[in-house]
Amino acid sequence: MENKEIPIKEFRAHTAEVLRIVAETKTAHVITTRGQPVADVVPHGTAVRAKAKSWLGGGEAVYDHGWDNVPLQLLVNMEHKVWTTTEEEFDKEMDELYRKYNPGPG
Repeated sequence: MENKEIPIKEFRAHTAEVLRIVAETKTAHVITTRGQPVADVVPHGTAVRAKAKSWLGGGEAVYDHGWDNVPLQLLVNMEHKVWTTTEEEFDKEMDELYRKYNPGPG
């Protein structure tokens, strides 16, 4: 997906058109203020978190960014279940949650 930069003043003036273009072309737009990025407008269903380099150094290789696609509130709800379900049930529900937000091929 290619990003297109657009100044905030232009975005304000043409919001509906920019949103239509994002939806139709599946291209992201980076909204800028004085040339500095301040927000991203991305097609619906796109993972929105940037995959930044790990500040721990080397952790990037072991962190699964698929979890970034799962809504935080659902992960919090699962944390509460860890005390009331068996380990097998918990693992199964976590696997189902991951697959729901990270559908694989086939």
